[in-house]
Amino acid sequence: MTALSAFLNAAERCNPFLLRQILENFKLKAIQDMNSLKRFVRQAEMSHYALFRCCQFLQGCGNGDVLLQNARAEHSDLPEACNIIAVLDEFLREKAQA
Repeated sequence: MTALSAFLNAAERCNPFLLRQILENFKLKAIQDMNSLKRFVRQAEMSHYALFRCCQFLQGCGNGDVLLQNARAEHSDLPEACNIIAVLDEFLREKAQA
């Protein structure tokens, strides 16, 4: 069962506790993914392999575009991190077009 179908199922049943639990799980997953992306970006400043792992993470997480947008806003004052994020964004855009 996907997260969206679980959410819709809980909404149909009018179960506020279940809806809240599903939303909290979404929020927790988003926070975990953002923290992972931040860690990968810091590591990618030093290693091309870490840049590759960061790209793999973004492709596999399902919401890479949103994570990149948030990372760009948070790291706007760090030029190296901005360069890493720009490279990731360009690569994912090219991958989506192919």
